[in-house]
Amino acid sequence: MNTAIMVQRQTDEQGVITLPEQTVVAIGAKSLRSAIGSVDYYLLRYADFMSRADPDEQAPDYYLGYGDYYVRNFHTVVRPELSPAGQAWVDKTLVLLQRYMEDRRDANPFAFADLEHNGEDFRAFAYGTHSQAYINAGVCDLPINDLRIILFTPRLFDLLTLGGVEEMTDVLIMCLGIWGSPEGMAPWGPP
Repeated sequence: MNTAIMVQRQTDEQGVITLPEQTVVAIGAKSLRSAIGSVDYYLLRYADFMSRADPDEQAPDYYLGYGDYYVRNFHTVVRPELSPAGQAWVDKTLVLLQRYMEDRRDANPFAFADLEHNGEDFRAFAYGTHSQAYINAGVCDLPINDLRIILFTPRLFDLLTLGGVEEMTDVLIMCLGIWGSPEGMAPWGPP
């Protein structure tokens, strides 16, 4: 199924008139709002992309290489090791990350579909939602043992990317702000 129409550069006999190459996305990304909270969400996002893609197109690597990997890892491996507060954090974070992705899709399904065609830009968008989801889900309020387990869960090559470093730095700065506020308290006790 063709999802894009290419407008090729054209020139007149003197080579003066040109049109830039443009991709026009003809099919917008499908809403998966009903799948928010599911461990299958990223597989469904991947399947939606592939249903719209040309045979030679690749889905953003984020869907399977990051989103699906971590949702399953956190849900089946990490979650049982956490306190009830940590388990609730995993559940809330899962919902928020998926909601933020659907919010972007809902704003413009065609622009979202276009974004999916650039894996690097798509990963930057997705990574950009992580810190806020972690904070809004309450990561700064978790007990120290939960924080230790969560911190040591990501794969080293994910942590050492620019997105991974920015994500960790953003969360640490936001948590320090919360812990340093009069009503905030570090998870290991009062300062």
